[in-house]
Amino acid sequence: MSPRRCGPWSEPVEHERVQLFIDGTLCDAVAGGTFPLFNPATGEQVATVAHADASDVDRAVAAARGAMDGPWANMPVRERMALLKAVADR
Repeated sequence: MSPRRCGPWSEPVEHERVQLFIDGTLCDAVAGGTFPLFNPATGEQVATVAHADASDVDRAVAAARGAMDGPWANMPVRERMALLKAVADR
């Protein structure tokens, strides 16, 4: 992974590495695949992103189904909204 510069005055920084978020956990793709993400305005690579395949989707769907069988499904909508807002505000 090569360093990038955010401007002529800045020090080089590494590309961001973006993982999948499945079942409340950041994780790599099962097959380990990744792809580069580019800034369309500059053509500069800004991140390396995990490349999900069918097995990753299956894991995510199973986790979502499990979550809906738990307390989330019975939680009042306003309470769910408050939790999501709290996460978004972090």
